[in-house]
Amino acid sequence: ENFQRNIEKQLIVTTDSELFIHIFNKILSTEEQKMIYPTMVTTITADTVTSIISMLDSINVCYGAVSVSKFPSSQSVYGSQYEVVNGYWKHVNCSKILLDSNNICLMCKRLMYSIK
Repeated sequence: ENFQRNIEKQLIVTTDSELFIHIFNKILSTEEQKMIYPTMVTTITADTVTSIISMLDSINVCYGAVSVSKFPSSQSVYGSQYEVVNGYWKHVNCSKILLDSNNICLMCKRLMYSIK
């Protein structure tokens, strides 16, 4: 059994008031962060942090295509286009953030169909 801790969404505020958002331990690019919180923040206040946490709480994230335990030999077939994240096969270009009610992004959905 793998009992590794996985954090789905994480907000980090540095002492320099920089904001970093991680989805499943991967830092989001500036463009991806703007999808969650589009307003440029110059001063970090408690209200700002609360607002960003609320936004993070409301978004859906891509969990990946299929469980590695169900399809363990997929790496040899698909190579470097895919990676294992939290026990699931994910496309390396996974969008991480979902703008709709789905639980899988387009790239991971394509991967799922090709594996199955």
